[in-house]
Amino acid sequence: MTLRKNKKRETSFIYPAKKKLSGSIVIPPSKSHTMRAIILSAFIPTTTIIHDYLSSPDTEKLLEILSSLGVIVEKNSSSGKLLIKGLNPKNQEESDKKFKLVKLLDVGNSGISLRFLTAILALNPCFGQEFDLVITGDESIQHKRTMQDLVDSLNASNKKDDLVEYLEQKNYAPLKIKQESAHIKIKSVFHLKGKDSQFVSALLIALSIRLSSLPASNQKKFTIHVSDPGEIPFVKMTLNWIKKLFPFLEVTNQLNFKKITLKLLSSSPSFPKQLDLFIPGDFSSAAFPLVAALIHKSEITLQNLDFNDDQGDKEFFFLLEKLGAKIIIHRESKEVTVKGQDSELVGGKIDLNSMIDSIPALSVLATQMTSPLKITNIEVARTKETDRIKAIGEEFSKLKIKTTSTKKSLTIYPSKGLVEKNISLESYDDHRMAMALVILISCLKSRYSISLFNIECIHKTFPFFIEKMNHLGLNFKQRTIS
Repeated sequence: MTLRKNKKRETSFIYPAKKKLSGSIVIPPSKSHTMRAIILSAFIPTTTIIHDYLSSPDTEKLLEILSSLGVIVEKNSSSGKLLIKGLNPKNQEESDKKFKLVKLLDVGNSGISLRFLTAILALNPCFGQEFDLVITGDESIQHKRTMQDLVDSLNASNKKDDLVEYLEQKNYAPLKIKQESAHIKIKSVFHLKGKDSQFVSALLIALSIRLSSLPASNQKKFTIHVSDPGEIPFVKMTLNWIKKLFPFLEVTNQLNFKKITLKLLSSSPSFPKQLDLFIPGDFSSAAFPLVAALIHKSEITLQNLDFNDDQGDKEFFFLLEKLGAKIIIHRESKEVTVKGQDSELVGGKIDLNSMIDSIPALSVLATQMTSPLKITNIEVARTKETDRIKAIGEEFSKLKIKTTSTKKSLTIYPSKGLVEKNISLESYDDHRMAMALVILISCLKSRYSISLFNIECIHKTFPFFIEKMNHLGLNFKQRTIS
């Protein structure tokens, strides 16, 4: 099997911005919430309307895969609504689609789709025919997004045969999922290391679907033991979605997420005919204009941020307040006012595991602090779209910004940056790295141009990012070549 080729690379030449920011922008919907809502809706026998979902390359790839598996998907771009008619795993004769013996599922650059779908399809007999599935993705998926912890746990659940096989490189996609193995009884106890929360969430969702679809005579309870829980807010988010969509399941959490149990309470679980789900704004995306306002000593307003939501990255706002940022939260209107002109930030030492996606944005802000900032407990950042600890160090060094790192930490030293000639920076096809570097470029004082490879990846979580930042007044001058 040959590797899936990446799309054609693009270079954007961005000239450092010189204006202060002002005004307001609407923060896009949360990708984490959108992906969970879509995946769960696809595997329950009901019609779901998802309001204000994030339309991005990841969600589009996911919807393509689900459509190919028999899920009915109807998009209404003008209203921001997505209608999904989910599969009914109980009634396997319901599917009238004719599948090939091997079906290829391409998740693109989506780690969530890779992990969640692998677990769901390995543990659930969802379709009318017996057939194997192959799941793969782009080069990042095949070489950087390890599957070891999840695959080991899935395969250990079946004494007779592995549920998942590696087809090329061990621990990475492409993977073969043996659909026929999902029909057998599996062990009721699973074990995970848990540093990457996506593996825990994947098992929780897959086992919830299995409990809701199996006959009453089958297993009614599953337990997941997690030896080293990480990124706990994302696990909480998944559990909240499960409680919302599977009210007949009892979910218990013990020892701070080291032991999670799912128990079926009803012998004949049922779903409503229709569900309406609403997607809130994304706090991890909001981190970038927030940091830009603080760096440029400006006042802006960020809209569509619900602080009653369960996203862990909302804590980033409170963290920056402790470091000296002036931030006013308007809970009723779901708005945040950032007063960068009244803020002076100091460094220190911070455990960022609970808001791991904030590392690139915080690293940029750290360059403008009055003292060094050490970010700790972030080893999992090395297994995102790229090794973000390494990538930040390499790109910052091009701008003469000092950083040091260990396996689990990153220290950034204050610096205004230095650009002595035209230079090229690399986004590593990582949306958060790309946005962070755009903001970093905006605060540099230079007459030279800076080229940044492939900022198209930003659309993964923040469509129209450059346009919105320019609306706030950064006034980027940009031209793109392929």
